[in-house]
Amino acid sequence: MTDAMFRALVVEDDPDIRAIIRTLLEAEGFRVVQAGSAGRALVEARSHQPDLVIVDLGLPDGDGQQVIR
Repeated sequence: MTDAMFRALVVEDDPDIRAIIRTLLEAEGFRVVQAGSAGRALVEARSHQPDLVIVDLGLPDGDGQQVIR
C-alpha cells in the first residue's frame, strides 16, 4: 500500500458487513478505515479525510444521514 491510494471510510455497526465491504474495497486498491458508530465515524472522517464514505443509515448512536451532513 502507498500513500497515493484512495482512502475509504466504512461506517457500519455490523462487524461482518464491515469486513466484507473492507475486503472488497481493499481488492480495488483502497486504504480502508472503519467505524462502528456515528460518533466514531466523525472522528475517523476528520482524522483520515477519506475520498469515499460508505454509511449505514441505521447506526446505534445516531442517524447515518447526520454523519453524511
